[in-house]
Amino acid sequence: RNQAVTFSITTRYADESACGTAVSLPSDSISESWYYLNSSSWSPLESVVPFDSAREPWKVDLPAFSFAPGSSHQLKATASYGSGPVREHVFGLEVAAAQPPILR
Repeated sequence: RNQAVTFSITTRYADESACGTAVSLPSDSISESWYYLNSSSWSPLESVVPFDSAREPWKVDLPAFSFAPGSSHQLKATASYGSGPVREHVFGLEVAAAQPPILR
């Protein structure tokens, strides 16, 4: 059966005690983005599946029937702080094959 799926990430600032004596309070916010692997290149997820990233940028809700039965997909979440390094995590999604119709 085809169900909705939710992917989410958690981002946080580093513990100040791990940063030594040269600690400055963050002035930039953490930026999260979502991508979809389309053939061999990453595209913004919203160009493939509509979702609202403005309210909860750390979370993607994919409604049922977003992808074809029996298909495989990869989504990538990225997070960055200011001009610092970008962290990323790739999620895999396997959609089960469609069940045969039931005749009565």
